[in-house]
Amino acid sequence: MRATSPRAVPEITSATGIAVDGADGCAALRSGDVVCWGSNVNGRMGAGDTRGGRADAPGRVPGLTQASAVRMSRTLTCALTESGEVWCWGRMGSQIVLPKKIAGLEGIVEISLAYSTVLARRNDRRVFVFAAPRRGPIVGPEPVPELDLGGDVTLLGDRPCQIDKEGEIGCRGGKGKPVSELTRLPSARLGRAIQVDSDDGLTCAIHTDGTAAEQVSCWGSNEHGQLGLRDIIGARTRPVARSMGATSVRVTHSGGCALEKGGGVTCWGGGDFKNRPVDGASNVQRLLESPQFGGMCGQAKDVDLVCWSLSGTRTATPVAGVRGVIDQARYAGEKGEFVYAILKGSLHAWRLNPETRRPEVKPIAGGLRGISGLVRVDADSHAVCVLDKAGKAACATPADPFGDDPKHTWLAVQASSKLREISVSAGARVCGLEENGDVSCFGENDLPVSGPLRLVPQRAFSPAVRFGRGDNLCAQGKDDVVRCSIGLDARGSGHGDQIHVAIDFGPWKEIVGLSTSSSLVCGWTRAGEVLCAGTNDDGQLGIADPIRVTEPHAVALPRREGGDPP
Repeated sequence: MRATSPRAVPEITSATGIAVDGADGCAALRSGDVVCWGSNVNGRMGAGDTRGGRADAPGRVPGLTQASAVRMSRTLTCALTESGEVWCWGRMGSQIVLPKKIAGLEGIVEISLAYSTVLARRNDRRVFVFAAPRRGPIVGPEPVPELDLGGDVTLLGDRPCQIDKEGEIGCRGGKGKPVSELTRLPSARLGRAIQVDSDDGLTCAIHTDGTAAEQVSCWGSNEHGQLGLRDIIGARTRPVARSMGATSVRVTHSGGCALEKGGGVTCWGGGDFKNRPVDGASNVQRLLESPQFGGMCGQAKDVDLVCWSLSGTRTATPVAGVRGVIDQARYAGEKGEFVYAILKGSLHAWRLNPETRRPEVKPIAGGLRGISGLVRVDADSHAVCVLDKAGKAACATPADPFGDDPKHTWLAVQASSKLREISVSAGARVCGLEENGDVSCFGENDLPVSGPLRLVPQRAFSPAVRFGRGDNLCAQGKDDVVRCSIGLDARGSGHGDQIHVAIDFGPWKEIVGLSTSSSLVCGWTRAGEVLCAGTNDDGQLGIADPIRVTEPHAVALPRREGGDPP
């Protein structure tokens, strides 16, 4: 069973703190007890066994009577008591253990967990580490070398951090590093955001640094070196400063590029840990999607589009026959990887030949009866939709323009008035902004075999005056409030069967732009603040936890110009 609205956990009425991870949850109660429920993965419910341990109703964890806080990781659950003791249970090494007091941890005021590692901060600000890896010996508790930066110690997952008087952040250990190693992170003081873009775990912003200079900062996943860091494989929860005079930024799954004053382009990611200029990209006016995974394109006036890969030499290659792009949308699915592009009012598709890597361009011929002078195209793996200057639209299930069956069967879109915008989000959710202010949508399934495609008004978003295209539905109502619907699964990770969580971004007079990806929405305000909401499994929100945030969260942008990150 799936619940799309909050439900009370049975028999809990006096919780003072909770911890959840995956399919398990625990709560510390006002009585000092800890209760847990869920699937008992790795024995995290404290029952000492993982077989048949599922519990839909909370059960009391034995041996705890003075718990004040509870924390959970993938393998462990730990509780902090009022007397400063730390009790843990779950998987320690190769064994599943019942709740046990961790000897050597006394006077503790804060605990933090990450996988098999426990950090504990004592009342004298000293930090201790205890680790029970699945393979290898149990470590500690042992003291972590002091940071000596002067600020309060904050525990971020498996590493202790401090902020010094200059606003710089210093952390010990983390991400496989020894706790003896000190890492300096960029300043977290606020600058003023100018533009934001996001895609699948990565968000980047152009912002000022307190001077007249513009720079780019990114936060989120670093799996492909998207943040330009060698020492962090997974998520980064602080923005990374990049010094450059940028006018716009665009990101892909594996990295990002910034368009600089003068038309040059600098990119990062794609397995490369440095931001480097793109050879052959000059006088670029606009950054566009590439059909190639991990690629980017640039458009200049009256010349062919140029494209490049974020990995390798980063050399721009002209795409013969593609110039003057009005709008375009990338398709990646069963039919391959290519881009739908509007050229001179007509729909085309272009790709890089998978064998020769040379560009190919094909017109999408026929089927668009009564629709001409196209101005918008949007697509995902289930649908492609176009809109013309008269407000008429049509959608089709994507075909392979370069294969044996290139024909698209177009379905006319029916709405109560002319359309001003058209958007396709995850799962063929087709939405449009009508001239009368209605935001109307068609389902979240594959397109029907025959048409027409009837859009149904979404009263929660109507009447609207502005409409945001992207992986999530966003609209500004006539009440000046921006509302978004973010697709999340039950865990909030953005994967699997999705539900839609409504996010209220507040008055549009403060929000001046929005960027969306599959499970994330970020907006930036007139004052330059960045607000993000959605999943945080790759640090997309610029914070350590929680996994899912359904209230817009302010992201801290570095203020001081930092050059290339370490």
